[in-house]
Amino acid sequence: FVNAELGWAVGSDGTIIRYDGLVTDIDGDLLLDCSMDSDGTIDITPSGGILPLDIEWSDDSLTGFNLTDLPSGEYTYTLTDDSGLILVETIFITEPSAIELSLTVTPAVGNQNGGTATVDAAGGTPPFSYNWNTSPAQSTETATDLDSGEYTVTVTDDNECTSVQTVTVDFVEPVNNMNRD
Repeated sequence: FVNAELGWAVGSDGTIIRYDGLVTDIDGDLLLDCSMDSDGTIDITPSGGILPLDIEWSDDSLTGFNLTDLPSGEYTYTLTDDSGLILVETIFITEPSAIELSLTVTPAVGNQNGGTATVDAAGGTPPFSYNWNTSPAQSTETATDLDSGEYTVTVTDDNECTSVQTVTVDFVEPVNNMNRD
């Protein structure tokens, strides 16, 4: 029996003991660096209550006070002390949104290498860096002076998360608007 207001409890052997209540200190890596990572951690340090303490997670595959290799999500546990006092808490591991890329292309005209490809990045954790597989490599949002062909851009955010996309620059013949009669 526990009387948390008065600060005492009766242990399983019938003795009256001082009772401090159940308290937990939650630590760990609760914010993932990249979308879809599974490297979150939860470290629970319980105090108070009557020993031994038992922990049960809402996901039966999880056990113990220290969890590793967790994806983003909601994690609920129930902590129970020997007197039957229960503490239920929910912990959230979050992740940034995925890096989304959209590309726009200007074709190469005639024999000129005047094509361009521009990437617009959203999500992730700005600022972004850019790397185009051009020769020489270009590192801005817009790759310029492109011949017709395929080009790949790798966008990296501040957490070193990446997104890669390939675009095709087409070749078009120049239009001659001069009509001679």
